[in-house]
Amino acid sequence: MIIKIFQALLVILLNIIFACCSLFWKRKRTIVLFGGWFGNQYRDNPRFLFQYLSDNKQKLGLEHVVWVSRSCEVVELINSLGYEAYLMSSKQSIHYHKYAKYHIICQSVNNIISNNGDILGWLSYGAIKLNLWHGSGAVKNVNYSMITNKTNCNVSKYDVLKMWLHDHSYLFRQFIEKDGGWAHCYYLSSSSSESDQLQMFFRISRLKCIESNLPRNCILSNLTDRERDIFNQVSNDSFKILYLPTFREKSSNFNYNNVFNEIYSFIKDYDCLWIQKPHPVDSVNNQSLSQTDRFLCLDSDFEINIILPLADIIITDYSSVAVDALFHMIPIIFYIPDYDEYNTLDRGFCCDYESRMCGYKAYNIDELKHYIKFIMNNPNDSFNDRYLTERSRWWEHDSTIDEIWKDIIEFTNTK
Repeated sequence: MIIKIFQALLVILLNIIFACCSLFWKRKRTIVLFGGWFGNQYRDNPRFLFQYLSDNKQKLGLEHVVWVSRSCEVVELINSLGYEAYLMSSKQSIHYHKYAKYHIICQSVNNIISNNGDILGWLSYGAIKLNLWHGSGAVKNVNYSMITNKTNCNVSKYDVLKMWLHDHSYLFRQFIEKDGGWAHCYYLSSSSSESDQLQMFFRISRLKCIESNLPRNCILSNLTDRERDIFNQVSNDSFKILYLPTFREKSSNFNYNNVFNEIYSFIKDYDCLWIQKPHPVDSVNNQSLSQTDRFLCLDSDFEINIILPLADIIITDYSSVAVDALFHMIPIIFYIPDYDEYNTLDRGFCCDYESRMCGYKAYNIDELKHYIKFIMNNPNDSFNDRYLTERSRWWEHDSTIDEIWKDIIEFTNTK
């Protein structure tokens, strides 16, 4: 406890110093700064918006659209695509942190001591801060909902105190909880329902939610050679099954890597392409997987939204990718053999998960095979009233990416 108090006092002091320094940084609306996935990956909503802004700088009146990362490989990749990227700790990165008017992320900026956020959040005072988030319609508990929903996670008295301070202390929100005033940034939301959910997760005002489409639902130009090869491979296959399980924080008896080995004969007989990708923060490795031309194993940092619209079936469990499937009108199978275990031992659900499951539910391999075969023979039967109701609930906008940027600018210009 003494260490935590000391760290809190140090964070307050450092953030007050940076808040004062920011008064002398002349931020320019023509500079936009991006980061994502704890500074380690180039993907998701930030990548789509970053590439659009970079490709249209002259049209949009922008001077610099910059991505910062802790990964040399990510920086080299972005630069090879013709864009502007720098290592997080470089002089150029510090410069653009200080002078960019827009700071845009999709995960978080932790405090200055841990310093493992998407960007250097302690340099965000005075900037317009926008979290594009990374999962519309989440069913897992996130942040404060793990406390308010009283899940079986290890919620300590410190967590409860932190939530109380968030609700009652401006000093805590501004200088301790998140650096740079990020505790009350803007969030991009896909619908009114999503705004309600973000409000529950982060205990923010609805006035901080910008309702529009999400950039990752739009077309991404300028792919890497590897991405283009995979896109072409998937495009040319007759029937594609995309398996996207979520991560497990607790020790689990279920290993999703065993699923393909168990279903391999079925996939081979029906000539399907099984595409599997681990969650970006999952620690489960891909060892013991069968090697076959009917199986495509993607890296955890692969930009899945490039090929997601090509899928004929999406199989998942507790991942918000099910909501992305709704946007693209793709049949969904929820493969949940560890449903009770996940609900009681892991994060638990922020909602009535049964009511949200608008696709087919499979609890074992035989049921999974049954529903795959059924969808292959009756693809349109998946789009029932519940499916369409959930789609309209989570996707209220079909905006193009240029319209998304206009929504962001118009909303933040009025604040």
